[in-house]
Amino acid sequence: MTLGNNTTVGGTGRWDIRAPTTSDPSGASLLTGSQPYSLIKTGANQISLVGVTVDPALGDVDVQAGLFSVEVATTGLGNPARALTVNAGATLQFFNMTNLLNKVITLNGTGTNNTVNNGSGANTVIGPMTLNGNCIFNAGGASLTLSNTIAGTGNLIKSGANTLILAGGPDSYSGNTTLSNGTLLINATVNGGGTLTTLTNTTFGGTGNHTGPVVVGGTLSPGTSAGTLTTGPLSLSSGATLTFELSSVNTIGSGVNDLLQVNGNLTANNNSIILGLPGGSLQAATYRLINYTPGGLTGSFNPTVTVAGGATRYGLALDTTTVGQLNLAVSGSTTNLR
Repeated sequence: MTLGNNTTVGGTGRWDIRAPTTSDPSGASLLTGSQPYSLIKTGANQISLVGVTVDPALGDVDVQAGLFSVEVATTGLGNPARALTVNAGATLQFFNMTNLLNKVITLNGTGTNNTVNNGSGANTVIGPMTLNGNCIFNAGGASLTLSNTIAGTGNLIKSGANTLILAGGPDSYSGNTTLSNGTLLINATVNGGGTLTTLTNTTFGGTGNHTGPVVVGGTLSPGTSAGTLTTGPLSLSSGATLTFELSSVNTIGSGVNDLLQVNGNLTANNNSIILGLPGGSLQAATYRLINYTPGGLTGSFNPTVTVAGGATRYGLALDTTTVGQLNLAVSGSTTNLR
């Protein structure tokens, strides 16, 4: 397909530009003759670029309605300095992309439909993004990684059973973040000041820093393997759980053991703590689990600490006697410990 000018496409039924072998983009093309023409998507239908060579000069892409999908070996969406805009009610989809998507992206969400849909695979966006309104990111497939800055005044709502990763930053969007399903990993700094709220049956983790308030209703799991997660004031709802991966040495954080750094007050509600032991054993010593602002602890944790996978012979005791710290005292010897 060759554009001779700024071009509007749409319709009522799905249609694709599709290579015969979708892993080989030489079989289909979207060309502009090296001109910075714009592509405008209208209509309620789905239009997909499936294994397509896209002219690197392609200019703005404006998704006004329906669903616009970038799939498999499609080479990109043209000039990375030009805009990709998703209008309110429209959806941008990623499906098994083998290339990184780079465009200046503006999302306008309604809160009632998916603004971004990760349809299949592990997809990565490396272009900067601006949020307006209530933007729903549906994380189907394996994972969706956003590896550049996220700005704007909008709210980020994460849905879908799989993983959304914020890996660029600093992310300055000032709206709130809601984790309604699946997993959210923050591996960047999110400093816009909004509140992050996680619902039950979700997992929040990563190695980044959410500087605003955090309210956890599901599982809080610092790190991606062993790592340090930093938050602003943290409130753990009743029923929320914390999981920590600990190694056979009691090094504080440093990528050796999980650590939760709370810059602000910490509110607990008899929350359970579960340990993962990737190395199979613990040191008979004291492990640091949480740092928080001294004097800022309200409530308490469930005193029974468990080990993932079943019963253990370790003696495990939580210790809050040092102001500003939650520590775990491990007792026993390596000859009789699981």
